[in-house]
Amino acid sequence: MSSGPWITSSSCSPSVVQSSEDTSVAAIFQWLRFIFLSPCPQRALLSSVDLLFLLSLLAFSIQKLYSKFVSSGHQSSDLNKPLIRHSRAHLRTTICFKLSLTVSALLTLCYTVVCILAFTRNTELPWKLVDGLFWFVQAITHGVITILIAHERRFEAVKHPLSLRVYWVANFIVISLFTASGILRLVYVQQNQEPSFRLDDVVSMVSFPLSIVLLVIALRGSTGIAVNREFEQGMNGESNLACAYPKFCGFHRGKKKLAL
Repeated sequence: MSSGPWITSSSCSPSVVQSSEDTSVAAIFQWLRFIFLSPCPQRALLSSVDLLFLLSLLAFSIQKLYSKFVSSGHQSSDLNKPLIRHSRAHLRTTICFKLSLTVSALLTLCYTVVCILAFTRNTELPWKLVDGLFWFVQAITHGVITILIAHERRFEAVKHPLSLRVYWVANFIVISLFTASGILRLVYVQQNQEPSFRLDDVVSMVSFPLSIVLLVIALRGSTGIAVNREFEQGMNGESNLACAYPKFCGFHRGKKKLAL
């Protein structure tokens, strides 16, 4: 396999694709190779996935806020509800929840460090800007995911949002492409490789096993949060747990009827 300039070039122009064959199949193969394995198109591809996820999350948040605002006018109906706390939830987190939270936090920290290094490198300005913004978007995306996972415990979510699961699957595919490019550069152009690409390749190879963990979690769907509910005592002092005994429940229901 030849290692053309497409694998080490920071250009986003398809002019780096050089084809000596006249067949259309070879031309299509080189175009695909440039789009999926060249540094600049890869960054554009993964950034598009990140931005789509963030936009979907923003749209969902706006929709929830709008629904809350619309339903605020119907709060008066809550006055007719009994002032009794129905249940109390006891949460238990499994290794699945802790893994997803830890991996997302590690990726956020890793991409933040690489983003800072990208902006402080002595490289050409266009590529420094492209590379720095790319890692910035990565850091922001995984930071938002970390916060989202942390809030899943607060909201007692037992399933990850579908948008997050789809993102983890798409992210794994693109990170696999980054890792494949890094291996190709390591094998074919190790001596002439730029220092900035060496760092990116290390980051990609570290991110790849972490993305596998997130892929497995996405396919499982479970957040790893187990919710156990216990009925609390009402305002009249009697416990709803006592209703496990029919005679006792009937006795109290009889007292209530007499009181009426």
